[in-house]
Amino acid sequence: MGKVLKIDGQDAAGQPMAGQSVRVTGCDTGTTAASGRVMFLLGDEAKTTITIGTSVAWSGSADELKAPEVFASNGSGFTRK
Repeated sequence: MGKVLKIDGQDAAGQPMAGQSVRVTGCDTGTTAASGRVMFLLGDEAKTTITIGTSVAWSGSADELKAPEVFASNGSGFTRK
C-alpha cells in the first residue's frame, strides 16, 4: 500500500488557500478544500514532483515527504515550509 500524502496550501499570510489545483507525480490532479488541504495516495515512483497551480513547488524522493506538507504562496509560486 502506498503512502498517504497530505498537502496544505497557504497564502502569504498563512491562511488556508481553497480551490488550488495540485498535481503529484503518478496521481490525479486534486483541489484544495476550504481548509487548504488535499490528499493523495502515492505510488512507487522514485521521483515525486508536486505542482501547485502552474508552479512546481517541490521535486525529490517521496521518502523525504512528511505529513502534512505545507506550501505557502510567495507571490511567484509556492515555497515548502
